[in-house]
Amino acid sequence: MIIRKILLAIIFAGISCNALAHQDLKSGWFPNEPFQYKENYKGIDIFTGFDIKFAHELAKKLHNDLSFSKISWNNQLKMIQSGQLDFVLGASKTEQRTSYAIFSEPYRTEELSLFVRSGNTKTPAEVITNKYIIANVESAEYGDIKIINELKGQNLLISVSSYEDAIEKLLEGSVDGFIATKTVGDSLIWRTQSFNKVSEIKLNIILPVHIMISKKSPLAHDIDKVNSAIQSLKNSGEIAKIQKDYLLPTLLKQILDQNWFFILDILGTIAFAISGLILAYKQKKSWFGSLFLAALPAIGGGVIRDLLVDRRPIGILSSPVYLITIFLTVAVGVALMRLIPKFAENKRFLNWLNHIFQASDAIGLAAFTIIGAVVAVMTKAEPLWLWAPLLAVITGAGGGIIRDLFRYDRFVSAIMGEIYAEVAAFWGFVFAGFIYWQQNRANFDEMQIGVIIIFFAALITRLIVYAKDMRSPLFNPKNL
Repeated sequence: MIIRKILLAIIFAGISCNALAHQDLKSGWFPNEPFQYKENYKGIDIFTGFDIKFAHELAKKLHNDLSFSKISWNNQLKMIQSGQLDFVLGASKTEQRTSYAIFSEPYRTEELSLFVRSGNTKTPAEVITNKYIIANVESAEYGDIKIINELKGQNLLISVSSYEDAIEKLLEGSVDGFIATKTVGDSLIWRTQSFNKVSEIKLNIILPVHIMISKKSPLAHDIDKVNSAIQSLKNSGEIAKIQKDYLLPTLLKQILDQNWFFILDILGTIAFAISGLILAYKQKKSWFGSLFLAALPAIGGGVIRDLLVDRRPIGILSSPVYLITIFLTVAVGVALMRLIPKFAENKRFLNWLNHIFQASDAIGLAAFTIIGAVVAVMTKAEPLWLWAPLLAVITGAGGGIIRDLFRYDRFVSAIMGEIYAEVAAFWGFVFAGFIYWQQNRANFDEMQIGVIIIFFAALITRLIVYAKDMRSPLFNPKNL
């Protein structure tokens, strides 16, 4: 009899320990890029993001199944209280919420900021002094924060249904600003292309972010297991990898979409197109032949890169600006080519023109190096230390290699001793190292500075190579 009781106790204990494994845990999500969002992949809408990927990895550790429904943040909190949802992601811990929920250990952090219309307002104090109306997503709480308390005390804080609603109201002028984490705010500015219309006011507040678990959920009884699983994901580097795969691509896209980089990108495209046009002129090609040879170095590498990594859509299909740039470059170039015989004997002018071209070409190589390495990050190509330099080379030099295959003499300059592709490969490798360093930080300002430094480093490297006529020792004519 005693043995039977012991066996039954062991069985029930095992059932209790594995109760969590048989639960289909329910949660909600709402648009909050890059943490929770919907994207279209090959014609199929899927919801993804840092939080979603993290939740699935955590569920694997706990041997659970998950189901998500699109629910507003305010309704998610109500469903946590009633027990209709087991947990929600991306939550701040407040005293009021602890009455109906249990909080996990933090799994990430966020920097809280104010976003206002660009102008003279630069400090939180000015926001209060000027009586700015500030929007905040309904039921979003960040704890005991002085400026938020002051806004509430003066009735300057109003509720909106979503972050998209907040920035829409700011741009139309019905509010003066909104509260959001820096990552979410920067993402909204990028999506609405309002770089010159919206400014950030730093609050220098770092918030720990938790899983909020309903006290009525079976998951609440296993909070120690949840925390242990979170720690395991941190120790294994899985959370850092998720951050690299979901946060960093969004930040990089925001940087590359800014006007300064777009101008450099277009300037490089023009320089690459001119290199093909010069070859077409020497070989007396037709109008179509000129356009073809101009397009190869300007966009050929990018097309090969996108096909190789199955990027959808291919870059040049997302905007006609590059094809239009090539067409206009050829049109203007063909007209100017008629003037070349008049300057053929003016070596000083031709040398000056060549220097201008080489400088523009170096800008193009540097910009395309960055773009190629960024695509490696965006497409989650692994290992990054290999694919970032490889895609940098393909983007920066791949089109030029194809162009040179159409030369009568088949002289491919990029692989015949000239140090060109090596510049892209080296700085693509440095970029990969920079991304590995940033995967635990995901700081927009640091990443923007890093991109600028690597761009100018690649540019200067190429200019030095050109000025010193540096060549590979293996192919240096002096050594032959």
